[in-house]
Amino acid sequence: MSNGVAGPYPFGMRRIGIVLLYVAVLAGGTYSGFRPTFDSGFARVQAEAGDGMLNHYLLEHSWQVVSNPNYCGTLLSPPFFYPQPLTLAYSESFLGVAPLYWGFRLAFPDDLAYQWWMILCSVLNFLAFAAVVRWFGCGHLLAAFGGFFWAFALVHLEQAKHQQMIPRFWMPLAVYHAWCLANVPTVRSLNRCLGCLFLQAASCVYSGWFLGVGLMVFFPIAVMGAQGGWRGLVLFFRTHPLAVVRVVGLWVIALGCFFTPYVLANRGFSRGYVDCIDLIPTLAAWLTGPPESRWSGTLRPYLRGVSEENRLFSGFGPDILFVIAGGHMWLTRRNHTRQASRALVGVCLITATVWWLLTMSDGEGISGWWLVRFVPGGSAIRCVSRVYTIVYLFGTFGVIIWLEAVSQRFASRCLQLSFILAVSLPVVVEQTGFQPPAMNKSDFYPNVDRCAVGLRGADIGYMIPDPGRPQLYGDVVAMWAGLRANVPVVNGYSGRYPDAYPLVSPGETPEVALRKWLSGRFRGRIALIDPEHPEQAKLESID
Repeated sequence: MSNGVAGPYPFGMRRIGIVLLYVAVLAGGTYSGFRPTFDSGFARVQAEAGDGMLNHYLLEHSWQVVSNPNYCGTLLSPPFFYPQPLTLAYSESFLGVAPLYWGFRLAFPDDLAYQWWMILCSVLNFLAFAAVVRWFGCGHLLAAFGGFFWAFALVHLEQAKHQQMIPRFWMPLAVYHAWCLANVPTVRSLNRCLGCLFLQAASCVYSGWFLGVGLMVFFPIAVMGAQGGWRGLVLFFRTHPLAVVRVVGLWVIALGCFFTPYVLANRGFSRGYVDCIDLIPTLAAWLTGPPESRWSGTLRPYLRGVSEENRLFSGFGPDILFVIAGGHMWLTRRNHTRQASRALVGVCLITATVWWLLTMSDGEGISGWWLVRFVPGGSAIRCVSRVYTIVYLFGTFGVIIWLEAVSQRFASRCLQLSFILAVSLPVVVEQTGFQPPAMNKSDFYPNVDRCAVGLRGADIGYMIPDPGRPQLYGDVVAMWAGLRANVPVVNGYSGRYPDAYPLVSPGETPEVALRKWLSGRFRGRIALIDPEHPEQAKLESID
């Protein structure tokens, strides 16, 4: 259809050309996104010693659960923050994407499996978005462009330091099936839409929640613009009541089962509005990219500083295209042709705009988020800036489909191709120049192994905080050491701390805080590890 990559060539050659297009774009994007990994020969991992190693720990924990019958932890209670139960629900569980990691663990050690897991998730992001663009009727060139932007845009590379934000491949699929459900309601499209929503939530709670609220805006508008409208949807429900109740009921039960541990583990805990203020996007956030990226030096003097979580800029190209597409849709709103692609562009752009506005802050704490957070699950959301997932999801779909429609106005295939390249190449160039952060694996894992030696022979372990380093680093090292030695540890780092967790207070020794935490909860041998001399662990008994 339309803007393929070849003209009047034999079918076989055209197919080869299409495959080479996708391979070239995917290879270029993958190298751009994981350059530190590839250039170092996998000696550097694109993570940091806090959140990055926590995320790896959670993946490796799930592997130990399914592969090691003698493992000291259980699925919902990893062996950190010992003896606190249900600690998996303090953060992401990764259960929806852990099987991908398990596949790599069959062949690789844990560090290599983690690196390849990140790469594979990015590849799947590309393939899922490109496939949906094709299903929406666009040509291969735009599908490759859309897949590249969804997988390797600056905002996604910047936020990949939080590895739970990498797997987003169920999101475009959910949008596609929601659109099908709105236009030609079927039990299959309902089932697949809810299934994709569940799988995305199981992959990442944050992106799953934002996908859900995004669809809450997208779907009603799509129904209003559909040929059958609400009447057609109601008729579908009336003619298939049992099937609808069965499908909806089963996915509601699945979501309920998945989130039950979160509810139990976090009873009485919620994020207040004040906890979110610094993480609600401002206009400056949407114009701030990662350091050393295109435009960062040019724009920095004119923008108010934002937190590391609020770098949401991916270049002027996407923003300009969004504004032009929206303006064109508005100026031609009285066009009475009911093209499905035209309606889809409008619905996507409106959805992106609504969520851009609802989560916009004036920088002083005033934002629509004050109300949005009362949506079920919203009180658990602290990092509001992760709304970028659905703003870029729906916005990119709107722009891509609009570009397809505009390109069709050119008389020849050559002109269509030239137009798309002229628009897409500057946007792609804007995504380059950024070096994703990474650290040497040798700075972390060998230290873990040294600490693991000191845990052997103990029932539990505790690493004494090092005054020269943030406590979270020692806690994460201790967690990993416990995993390697198969010994539970009191140390822990996650989305939050348990009540009364022994963070060392001024004037209080670590041992005093530790005994308060374990009093009445543990009896046995505990290894106290000095991070400067981990091999000289001190073994004590607690009665």
